[in-house]
Amino acid sequence: MNAAARPIRQGWAIYLSAYGILFAVFLYVSLQFVLPIGLVQVISTLLDVFAMACLYRYVRRQPITSVSLRIAVMAIALLLAARTAVVLHLLVPHLLPWLGGVEQWASLVGMCGSSFQIPMVLALFMYAMDSQG
Repeated sequence: MNAAARPIRQGWAIYLSAYGILFAVFLYVSLQFVLPIGLVQVISTLLDVFAMACLYRYVRRQPITSVSLRIAVMAIALLLAARTAVVLHLLVPHLLPWLGGVEQWASLVGMCGSSFQIPMVLALFMYAMDSQG
């Protein structure tokens, strides 16, 4: 089937749009208020950009043709999952007991933002496993 004739995955397209908007907002905020930018932040940003590019290809139903790229997509998914697990591990203890302080609200927002990456990990694994070259 021709790549142009393949229907897009609409649910994942909506998720990609929301992820892209949140990525742009958080990138703007971090560039405005978190200086200097460290190596970990640069690598994390590059991981997100690569993940969004892979999700775009998944939405457009473009298969992965090389085994090495499939392995790279799985590695990126594992890194995103590990990053999410570490962030949740660091932020969840700050939520209980709930007192409504600034630190707890910041932890809650960070936890929700980090949890938003879980579908990305799922999509990347599905893309790597379902692609046929």
